[in-house]
Amino acid sequence: MSISLRKRSKVKIYITRKADGLHVRIIDNGIGNSREEQEKLFQPFTQIDNGFNRLYEGTGLGLALVRKFVELHDRTIWVNSEPEKGSTFIYEIPVNVREG
Repeated sequence: MSISLRKRSKVKIYITRKADGLHVRIIDNGIGNSREEQEKLFQPFTQIDNGFNRLYEGTGLGLALVRKFVELHDRTIWVNSEPEKGSTFIYEIPVNVREG
């Protein structure tokens, strides 16, 4: 998963066990993204081009690979984001949960 870098970046990961798998929320206080930018986040080799991001180069593959992994499990990943307020990525992964 891609994390935008800032001097005071914080990332929180919440994993909740469900009957059919794990519910994952990843929350950051990074640069955030507008609605238009969010539509591009999961496209391969695509980077959101703002001045801050260009300080930290990458290939633009991280979120595309995460999306593909999640979709291979017949699930969906989505993002809630707002510029200058950060992003929340949410997805579920099926796992066999055994008691005891």
